[in-house]
Amino acid sequence: MSKQLYRIGVTPDCPVHQITVGGQNFTRRSEVVTGYGSETRRREIQGSVVRLDDDDIAKIRKAATRKIVRSTRGERPVSRVHSRDARFFNDREGDVEAGKYIYVHAETVDPTRAHDYQALAADPAPEPTPKSRRRSS
Repeated sequence: MSKQLYRIGVTPDCPVHQITVGGQNFTRRSEVVTGYGSETRRREIQGSVVRLDDDDIAKIRKAATRKIVRSTRGERPVSRVHSRDARFFNDREGDVEAGKYIYVHAETVDPTRAHDYQALAADPAPEPTPKSRRRSS
């Protein structure tokens, strides 16, 4: 089974910035870093891009039912991710399964690599000029 590129992450309405499910980290945003030293460039992307196969996705689906996002009420609301497999876990009203906040979408282009694009209205490449022949003496 070959792995394909997928963009994974949490939705904008998720109350936490990242959730780890099925061995994968679902983030709101990540960065593509290119260059070195003073030439370093950072470009922010939604979620992150990873290689997954069908078994990985099945593992994520199964694990997403075991994780919940719980928000507190009060002066300073806080949201946290909890595992239903934890020793003293109890379901509470308002708990939301992590699967409601995560996404996995197939990618057709790898955004982590530089791409060259040819514009439709670009001038055609000039014809190469023939090299002059050397004279033999």
